[in-house]
Amino acid sequence: MSVELVSANLWESPYTLYQQELYGIVRKFHEDDGWNFKQISDWLNDNGYKSPRGKVLKENHVWSIYIKKQRSIQRFSREYDHSITDLKIDTVDYKPNQE
Repeated sequence: MSVELVSANLWESPYTLYQQELYGIVRKFHEDDGWNFKQISDWLNDNGYKSPRGKVLKENHVWSIYIKKQRSIQRFSREYDHSITDLKIDTVDYKPNQE
């Protein structure tokens, strides 16, 4: 029997908790409050946030955090149709020798 399973849910995000926190803040300010990425980067820097590598967050970094996570969410939330193809079951009728 052969089964082929295609799923985007078999992969786990390598984002650290800090990266997830940064994305959450950026998403909230951008989507809910309507801030632009310059305003968000200024707020993050004023409140002591740094990039995951310890650098100052510029607006292009904030934009990148937002866009890359959005793409990731879209890519890994795709749904696939289920299909079973070429299903074969081989049976063997075995009778031991009775001598």
